Amino acid sequence: MRNKLYNSLNQNLSLSLICFVAIGFVILLSKIGIESITTFTTSSHFTKYYILKDSEYDMLPSGSPTVDAYDKLLKNPVYKEWTEVYSNKFLKDNKDILVGYTQKWVADPLHTWSRGWEYTYVAAAIRKYAPRDRDLYLLDFGSGVTFIDWMIAYEILDNNPRSRVLAADNNMAYQDWFDQLNKRYMERAKQGDLPEKYRIPKVQFIGHDIRKPIPILNTSIDIAFCISVMEHVDDSLAAARNIYNTLVPGGYLIITFDIDRNSAIVNHNPSRADALLKELRRIGREIHFDNSVLRTYNDEMFQDMIQKKNDLYTLYDGKIKQYDDSEWINTKSESIRKGLFFSCHVFQKL
Repeated sequence: MRNKLYNSLNQNLSLSLICFVAIGFVILLSKIGIESITTFTTSSHFTKYYILKDSEYDMLPSGSPTVDAYDKLLKNPVYKEWTEVYSNKFLKDNKDILVGYTQKWVADPLHTWSRGWEYTYVAAAIRKYAPRDRDLYLLDFGSGVTFIDWMIAYEILDNNPRSRVLAADNNMAYQDWFDQLNKRYMERAKQGDLPEKYRIPKVQFIGHDIRKPIPILNTSIDIAFCISVMEHVDDSLAAARNIYNTLVPGGYLIITFDIDRNSAIVNHNPSRADALLKELRRIGREIHFDNSVLRTYNDEMFQDMIQKKNDLYTLYDGKIKQYDDSEWINTKSESIRKGLFFSCHVFQKL
């Protein structure tokens, strides 16, 4: 309950940093006036002013994409004129702020082998399933510091002007980067370089370990998303339950994760992926995008299906097509790269 969350935050002034940030998150939602916000179909981020149609999001099915499916996505306006344009401008405009983060991880997250599909899939699912009749709380578990939270808050949820995105990660150092980015967006909006909606900070950060519950957020989140995090978590089943607990009844979890046939890059083989999906299907209802365009592998157990298929989009395919030039990929053998693929799913809390 949102009221329960708000009351619990105000009853204890000695709460930890997570609570203080959550307080700000709730207060922003309830206190800030929005009379001056104009709803834009596109913003100055989108140089071609491409107007997305809801039906175009249906091209991304759940499951693990084929090489052909990934190629099609990278040529589609949903990717090229939204996700890629926003990401490129985010990196260009904020290069000085992000330098510490990009040096630690990768310089261009979107163009790291699988993220073009994953980020676009998450945006598509939110666009498709987010309620349009009210403002929303969203939670990004294992957020890192990338364009996706701002793109979702300001563009994907454009019809929900008071919605907020809460980004959670166990690295507290990210707080400073989030603060700097929000400050820059507000300043640029005041100067007229961005639409008025960017004057209000709609993305907040909290430091939190996904392996631990967040009771203060229980039944408060409308949509949670988790991008390529579960393969790095020792107890992914517990982490999945922690995320589910934050959701309101009927809320959505959008999740993507790597699967490594050889457990050579990440310790998340098809057997572990099966166990995770079984748990998610036990505690929620899986939803599939309605489409007849692309083929996926949702219909059978991963352990059985993966042995039969050799056309999955893998780390090897991303490398040979030069979608990615990350140094960590260059050190891996061809056989190891061919063993790593990924999968995307949407679940609804019952």
